Amino acid sequence: VGSAGMQSADGEIKAARAAEAFGVPFTLSTFAICSIDDIAAQTQLRLSDSTELLLRLRWLAILSPLLSCSLAATGGVQTSADTIKALLTGAHAVEVVSVLIRHGPSVLGTLRQGLENWMREHNFSEIDQFRGMLDLARCPDPEAFERANYIRVLHSWKA
Repeated sequence: VGSAGMQSADGEIKAARAAEAFGVPFTLSTFAICSIDDIAAQTQLRLSDSTELLLRLRWLAILSPLLSCSLAATGGVQTSADTIKALLTGAHAVEVVSVLIRHGPSVLGTLRQGLENWMREHNFSEIDQFRGMLDLARCPDPEAFERANYIRVLHSWKA
């Protein structure tokens, strides 16, 4: 930003808040008039929720068959169903920081039990048996997958 402090005495703080509200990184300029501590004290932790999962699932489904590395679902995983979706689209790891902060460590047992129940209902004994089953490479009509995701995103938009 650089010149935010010239526009307003708390310009960098306002810019940091705006960046946080839109979920984009904020970098403090070396010409800033506010200190890092001033800005850090003005921002607050924003926990993810399930509404953030769709975009992550889309990219997991697209990238997982193309890359020969492990991928993690980060952000938006709140439930066992969210965990299962991430694994089905190709995730090797699922991060659940926000749900842990909200509900404490006992939620891990709930997530695990939900996953184990789903696996039992679908006759899976190992995660590798279903990991990536819904990735783009296994999709019978990849163009339909892309259209459906595009339409879903359009329907989710609110003015």
